[in-house]
Amino acid sequence: MRRGLVGLVMGGLAWAVLALPAYAAGGATVTLRCADAADDPVDLRACFADSRLEISREGTKTAYTAADLASLGAVSDGVLTLAMPHNFSVRARNSGEGLTLALTVTAPGGRVVHTAEAGRLGVVQFYHCGPSVDPQCREYNYSEPQ
Repeated sequence: MRRGLVGLVMGGLAWAVLALPAYAAGGATVTLRCADAADDPVDLRACFADSRLEISREGTKTAYTAADLASLGAVSDGVLTLAMPHNFSVRARNSGEGLTLALTVTAPGGRVVHTAEAGRLGVVQFYHCGPSVDPQCREYNYSEPQ
């Protein structure tokens, strides 16, 4: 009985340690999607032709132009999914004529905590502060990157 209990506890600890890196990295997922009027995905760069995507990770803000987006992942299928740390923010302005830019933030457990869409010249944004994804913690007055 004692050996079985020790094995169960050790197995649980091993599982917790394996799950730890995802939690330590924040685990939240940000998805950006660019779509045409028929809601068919188009190359994400089309939504950023004359604008940029700003991402802050742990206090370091980086601005990406359409040409830079490929450095974040595949963008030609119209969808970009990013794993984020505990503290992050995302701000994106849609400059695509007739296109819709959508932002979805998903908590580590798979629950969608924020969605937003913007037409031409509209902005989608989300600010996450703290150890858990909190949809009430948003920053709407961004300062420009230095």
